[in-house]
Formats: sequence, structure tokens, C-alpha cells
Amino acid sequence: MYKEVVSEVNEVRYVQVSTYMIKDPPIVNEDSRLIDALKVLNEKGVGRVIVGDSKGIISTRDILSVLSSRCRPCVQASLAELSEIPVSEIMTPLPVTVDAEADIQEALALMVSRNFGSLPVVRNNKTVGIVVERNFLIEFMNLSKVLRVSQFMTRKVSTGNEEMSLYEALHVMTRRGFRRLPIVKGQRLIGIITAYDLLKIVTRALIKLDDQILRFPVEKYMTKELKYVEPEDFVNDAATIMLTEHIGSLLHVGENHEILGILTERDLLLALYHQLIESGVQQKTLH
Repeated sequence: MYKEVVSEVNEVRYVQVSTYMIKDPPIVNEDSRLIDALKVLNEKGVGRVIVGDSKGIISTRDILSVLSSRCRPCVQASLAELSEIPVSEIMTPLPVTVDAEADIQEALALMVSRNFGSLPVVRNNKTVGIVVERNFLIEFMNLSKVLRVSQFMTRKVSTGNEEMSLYEALHVMTRRGFRRLPIVKGQRLIGIITAYDLLKIVTRALIKLDDQILRFPVEKYMTKELKYVEPEDFVNDAATIMLTEHIGSLLHVGENHEILGILTERDLLLALYHQLIESGVQQKTLH
């Protein structure tokens, strides 16, 4: 059994990054505006946009943080001003990249050790794609079931309430560095709002100069059809659900539907890294 696990782990380790990269990533020019970046992000459905030929990168969190800090109050004039911000002002310059021919273990090591949610992929110093956390989850299909959800699930979960406005939810998420905010009514879980949900709403607000939408209660735009997980489930099965349902998190609730934990794409990336690296350490020890 151990030899079988080591063999399958080795096969996964040496899969090239190009196998799972997004080959037509969102890209804007260095002289683009924030509104241009938002339009490309919404069109591509990816939470990051590359600036120039990997001269910079902008994440969903970067955009929401700008809105949270500069849009007080969010009136039409401030929205119009925000839409014209040069992307060079909000991008992370000279992002770390990974070569298309590198194995996924190298990419995983970078993303875990540097706390990155994505990496631009280059070939001959030219950007050819991008990898994000979800791209790697398919590899759980090639690995034995050895790790449980309980080992990686976050149990102390911050929440919002159904009456808070979209802007309040945005502010809480950017201030605390969350990409997802479960919403409760009393103690009962009733939905979740994500950074990508807010990105789509922000895009609409900036395009239409709609200074009212961010004042709506979060309940109006949150996702109400939730997917759940149990601590004893294997992370492989959790990854399958996320990939099948095209979602980035699973929730664990109690008998009264109170939230007891959350498992995210990031948690599964850490689980994948753990399984690959731990197997590698054991293999070296036995040799």
C-alpha cells in the first residue's frame, strides 16, 4: 500500500504546470484603467488579471480593497473617479511567475510558502497562462484517500448578518482578508457572499455609476444554495464537490444549522501540498 501511494504521488509531482494552467488569462495593458480590468475579469471569470507581460497582477481582493478605502461615501462622483484609476496604481508589480514546464510541486511550494492565490505562467519570458488554486484540485482524483477534512477545516468562522449592506460586507472582508463571508440569521446559517460575488456587483456599480446597489442588504445577493461537508470526509471527496459545483468552499453545520466550520480551496491546496511533501519526506527516510 505504501509503495502504491508513493508511486501515485511521484506521478502527480512531475505533472507540468502547463497541464492545468488557464491558457487565455485575463490581461490588460499597463495604461489600462480599473474599469477595463473589471470588464476583463468578468468576461473571463477568473479572479486575477495580469498587467502587461507579467509586469503586474491585480487580484479581486486588490480591487475590493481600493473600493473599501477610497469610496467613502460611495456616491456617483467617487465611483466615476474610481473607474478611471490606472491599473498601475493598484497592481502588485513584478509578480513571482512559474515556468510552464515546471512541475506542479514547484508551483505548489511557491503558492503555499508565499501565500499566493495564483501564479502567472511564462514560457521563454512570455506570459502564456495563469494557475489558480482550483486548477490543482483535480490532482486529488489521482491520490489515495488519506487526509480528512477535519485536519484542514477552519472551525472558528467569522460571519455577517442578513441585514448588513453589501458595502459593510465588502469592508469586513477586505479588512480581515476574507474571500468568503457566511451569512447568519441569529445563529442559523442562511447563505454566503464571496469576493467574486462582490466583484460582479462592483463592476455593475462602476459601469452604471450606481451608487445605490452597495447599500442593498447582503441577503439580496448572497448564495442561498449551500454545499456541506463533514469533518470525517476525505479531502479528495471535498475537492470533487468543489470542482463539480464550481464553488470555492464547503460548510459544516450543526443540528440547528449553526456554522461549525468552513473548508476552502486554499485549505485543499494546503492539503495537497501536505500529502505530496509528506510522502516525499517519508520516501527519503525509507531510502
